[in-house]
Amino acid sequence: MQASPGRAYGARNDMYSKCVLVTGGVGFVGSHIAEALLTEGREVVVYDIFNSETTKSTEKQKNAALLQRTADEFESNGAKLSIINGDIRDQEKLIEVINSKGVTGCIHVGGLVDDRRSVLCPGEYVDVNIFGTCQLLDALGKCGVKMVVQASTRSVFGQRSDNNVELDENAARRPINPYGVSKVAADAMAHCYSHLHDMNVTLVRIFATYGPRGRPDMMPRILIESLSLTTRQFASLVMAPRHARGSTSPTLSTRSCSHSRSHAAASKSSTQAL
Repeated sequence: MQASPGRAYGARNDMYSKCVLVTGGVGFVGSHIAEALLTEGREVVVYDIFNSETTKSTEKQKNAALLQRTADEFESNGAKLSIINGDIRDQEKLIEVINSKGVTGCIHVGGLVDDRRSVLCPGEYVDVNIFGTCQLLDALGKCGVKMVVQASTRSVFGQRSDNNVELDENAARRPINPYGVSKVAADAMAHCYSHLHDMNVTLVRIFATYGPRGRPDMMPRILIESLSLTTRQFASLVMAPRHARGSTSPTLSTRSCSHSRSHAAASKSSTQAL
């Protein structure tokens, strides 16, 4: 769908983003999106199942609390937050939420994302990422929602015949795990429903992402947390009374163990983080 320029585009954009449904809104990427919308004074409906596939559910609870504080802080600008514990495969609940909250747009970042785990549990990724996306897009279309932004991934490209060739949207889709396959299908589903319901759908292809509230299985967080632990251990030793420090050997052993854990964790997660 082509947007008209100038003031009309701005007005329509405001209409689309008046009340935004953010699926996966208490996860890593989703919580940052929801937070940004709230700081702009938007009404945000977070829809998340609070699972622990990557980010632990306890961390998601903390993210939910942060979003509520943000909503309270920017309430005078129009910010409003609703947090719904729900599954994107449950279309009946999706339709009820969309209609009752007056949703005008959706940013879809919910789903299963652990590519290595998808090899062990392929059915879950097909069910959630393909069927769940289908249920969501169909619900949005039935409710008349016309603006959708859907997260995709670099994993759709998978195997490259020549890594020296620049990667662009014309590259072949050759996914090498069920997660990548599920996202190729989810992309196609978005294309399909944009035509079935005349929706303005935009795909955002996410590559490696890191930052505050990052996934605990990704390399940046693993390294930072390991280095932080080593630093605290060293500071504790330096600040301890001399008689309590003992010989230097235990210190070296402690630091070596910490670095060994860091390298072991990194070696286990490097394939996933790249």
